[in-house]
Amino acid sequence: ARLCGASVLTVDYRTAPDYVHPAALDDARNAWDFLLARGFRPENIAVAGDSAGGNLALALTESLRDKGRALPRAVVCMSPWADLAGEGSSYKHNLKNDPTFGSRSRDKTGRCGGLTTIYAGNTELHDRYLSPVYADFTGFPPILLQAGSCEILLSDSETIFRKALAAG
Repeated sequence: ARLCGASVLTVDYRTAPDYVHPAALDDARNAWDFLLARGFRPENIAVAGDSAGGNLALALTESLRDKGRALPRAVVCMSPWADLAGEGSSYKHNLKNDPTFGSRSRDKTGRCGGLTTIYAGNTELHDRYLSPVYADFTGFPPILLQAGSCEILLSDSETIFRKALAAG
């Protein structure tokens, strides 16, 4: 950011287990409003996140679009965790390959090293603001998706890519 003269806002959004959906999304919307109130223009803002942060970048953009608000210039997602229902094919075929969330990362109780749906609270796991993989990407700005071939989360990016491409 310093090299190209950009400003960066890092959002310390609320997380589980202390907070459940939509707390983090509300925090992302508040951060968006904070930037706009300080004179930043939407067409000069890129929203980015990795894992759960990638989920929030997508959910925020969808929420803004659905409310008829200005959208960011671009969305950048690095290994977005966008399917809390875990229905993508990579949740099965990469279970033994993913060093972070795969079977090798599970503790003695069988719990994964970080993928837990406790943040969902009472929200249905297919809710598009909780699991953006179930969203419609019509009208979205350009999206950059990055994911590794051995990740459990790979199919989240693949599904988003296909849906965003189909939506134009």
